[in-house]
Amino acid sequence: MPPTESSGGAAALLSSGAFKGVGPKLAAALTTAFGDEVIGMIPSGDERLLAVPGVGPSRLEKLRASAERHFGAAGRHGGVV
Repeated sequence: MPPTESSGGAAALLSSGAFKGVGPKLAAALTTAFGDEVIGMIPSGDERLLAVPGVGPSRLEKLRASAERHFGAAGRHGGVV
């Protein structure tokens, strides 16, 4: 069963400005595709994110870098602080 849009927490975090280049539309697309799991996928640069329209290799790297700044060293390993 594919994930559905989260309760809004992940989308709100993604579009809060903490993740450069992510606005409400991309946040909704990411959370519709992966639910809250997306927050753990970004820090590792999970390539499954490339399947979301609007996410290419360059944006994926920017997302990963934003996650590292936001979550710190724990974020590199998918840990959410």
